[in-house]
Amino acid sequence: MTKRNLKRALAICDEALKKAPGNRIIKWTKARALEELDRNKAVQVYKQILSTFPVSTNYYYFNIVTLKHKIAMNYEKLKMYKEAYTVCEEILAIKNFNSYDKKKLADRLKRVKQLRDSSKRGYKSFCSLFSSST
Repeated sequence: MTKRNLKRALAICDEALKKAPGNRIIKWTKARALEELDRNKAVQVYKQILSTFPVSTNYYYFNIVTLKHKIAMNYEKLKMYKEAYTVCEEILAIKNFNSYDKKKLADRLKRVKQLRDSSKRGYKSFCSLFSSST
């Protein structure tokens, strides 16, 4: 999509959210468009959506894992490696998936592990830039 189309998509999302402010699908669409224009804002929208899911039940784990993964991917692209790593660790700490979600999330969880590892390497590289080499 071009920037012009993305901005138009955002305008449509904002207009739709005026009529349905709690609509997660519209917010998710907005966050996805923002990933191409302003990753920090995209992260904030993803976090806003995430806050609407109750964490006391594993019923929503598929959506929670997906949202957190999106947040972590954006953090990594923003070179916020420590934050990406932390979110990946939160995801990987979830253990009580139901069998359906466990199967459905298997590939994503592999990608989360890869992202965690690359974020850890990125953070170490970033930190080494500021350490003295004497």
